[in-house]
Amino acid sequence: MYMIRNGIKLSVAKRKISKLVEEREWKNFKVPVRSIGIIADIKNIKAFEVLEQLKDQFNIKSKNFKTLLYAENHQSVKDYSGQLYSLRDIDMKASIKNEELEKFTSERVDLLITFAEENNTAVHLITAFCAAGIKVGRYRKNEALYDIILQADNDLELFTEELLKYIKYFKKSKNE
Repeated sequence: MYMIRNGIKLSVAKRKISKLVEEREWKNFKVPVRSIGIIADIKNIKAFEVLEQLKDQFNIKSKNFKTLLYAENHQSVKDYSGQLYSLRDIDMKASIKNEELEKFTSERVDLLITFAEENNTAVHLITAFCAAGIKVGRYRKNEALYDIILQADNDLELFTEELLKYIKYFKKSKNE
């Protein structure tokens, strides 16, 4: 029964993602970056170690740097103290039913980075809900969801380097 319910939730979530992408209000990306949100799944938890360095590179205050980890069963995760969520936090209509998760998605960030598996519908749903100046992801398959796709496979250093190049470009073009 549990597997069937989750299958239905994910199916409804895919339709909800499409709807949210269509309704998205495109806002200008603000430079300098003053707030960052990072979403990852449990398979990519090591991404936080590298991506958290952006906080220092952009001189982001801790209150403006948010992380969110998708873990299937809300299991506790060693060496991670940020916010967790699972499918239990999503209802059968693909709406958020967790107050903390709702807060994460509604508080706008300048830069939202999603570093998750290509077919992780639960992560893509939360990404679609998030209010962000610019959304960055990794896979062309999900390009409607993101403003920038950085295809760096699992190479976090390359991903970060490319991201920094784009942000420098935006900053330079804004100043011209």
